[in-house]
Amino acid sequence: MTDYPLDIPFDIAQSGSALSYSRTIKGSSGGTSNGVESGTGMVTGTHAELTGSYSTGGGRGGSGATEAVHLAGEISGNVMRLTGEQIWTVRTSPAPLHRPCRARLTR
Repeated sequence: MTDYPLDIPFDIAQSGSALSYSRTIKGSSGGTSNGVESGTGMVTGTHAELTGSYSTGGGRGGSGATEAVHLAGEISGNVMRLTGEQIWTVRTSPAPLHRPCRARLTR
């Protein structure tokens, strides 16, 4: 898991109050793409919430990793600031890993 900021594309679309998004999942080195997290959410006034997920699949030799994420925050001008939590589950780990996360998105 990374513990430093990642500067990665975070694609988000809005239709009315509905949001959809996707972002690249990076490996611990930050250099290799491991797939795409995607999800949906809602905007109410200046408040935004997103819920998403990612899975590596559990095929032969795979880690069987899955991730669930919930982000919420405020929109001010062209900036959306979100904070939340990722919950990672890996087939070889006895307990899920809860990891705080945050995103600053600009248009």
